Order: sequence, then structure tokens, then C-alpha cells
Amino acid sequence: RWKAGMIREMKARHHDRWNRKTILVSQGWDAGHEADAEWMNGTREAWGWECKSCGQWQRYLFDSIKYNVERDDKGGVLWDVVQDSIRMQCEHCKAEHKDDAATRRGMSMRSFYKAFNPHPVRGHRSFEYPAYAVWWIPWFAIVKEWIEANEAKSVGHLEPLKQFVQKRKAQVWQEEVISNLPEIT
Repeated sequence: RWKAGMIREMKARHHDRWNRKTILVSQGWDAGHEADAEWMNGTREAWGWECKSCGQWQRYLFDSIKYNVERDDKGGVLWDVVQDSIRMQCEHCKAEHKDDAATRRGMSMRSFYKAFNPHPVRGHRSFEYPAYAVWWIPWFAIVKEWIEANEAKSVGHLEPLKQFVQKRKAQVWQEEVISNLPEIT
């Protein structure tokens, strides 16, 4: 993790050299971190896939992974049911793609980056690549981690959810306010 001020210090050490290059590699970070400005100033390229059914490109989004959660009479998750139900749904045609290595590998072969910042700093590129875009990682492993992180959140433990957002989704962590008090209207 980049400590506050480290990116600025590293860039200052370039001393305005004409052939300088800066490569910053990180997982997600906390909101307000200087890495966020680096990301925003770049091309903001997202890794996405073309649906085999309709040919439309889309980002790899966690919300596109669909699954069913059933619980036993003690409230425990029936993991085999979750595992058997996992699929990636195309946001355009709603085709569902099962969670197996061949399917994930095929999606990976039809994947590429698209830039989302129409006005980046010239020469400044930034990329996102979430864990569920890696073809050899079963989506079940990601979903299981998500369910467990949310169960921890339900008892007030946010660290697993923060780790999931930053390390699996490769996104910025926004501190959440949790309260059991009713909203005042």
C-alpha cells in the first residue's frame, strides 16, 4: 500500500526528465488517497468481455455475477447450492454464462480494455482489473468471500468487506456509516 505522500515524492525524483516513466501498481485504496487522483487523471481503462451470445462488450462487474443463497435450519449457508447456482449474466442480452474454467477462459479470450476518461492527462494511462476477471479464479471463491464479508459486516466487523472491495473488486473503499437507529424524516 502506498503511504500518504509517497507517490508525490516518487514523481518528484524524476526531476523533469524527458523520458521518465512512472508505473504505479496497487489494489484499491481508501477514498481520498493520492492514488485516486492518479487514477482519475489517467485514461481509466476497464477490462471487459464480449458476450458470446450477443457480441456486446461490458465491464467485469461483481453485480453481473448471479447466485442463489439458501440456508439450513440453523442459518448456515448451503455452499453447494451457492456453488451450483453461480453464473455471469450479460447486462445486454441477459444470457447466463456458467462458472467453469472453459467458460471463464473463453470470456478472457474475448476481453480487452476500454478507456472511460475522454479527457485524460496526455500520456497518463490507468487501468482496472478485478479478481473475477482472472479466468483461473472460480467465481464461487469470489462469491463465498463476499457472503462471508457481509456476514462479518452484519456483526459490525468491516475489515473483510473493505479487503474484498479493495483487493477483489479493485475499487476505492468508501467508509460506511452503520447505524441501527431509524432515519429521521
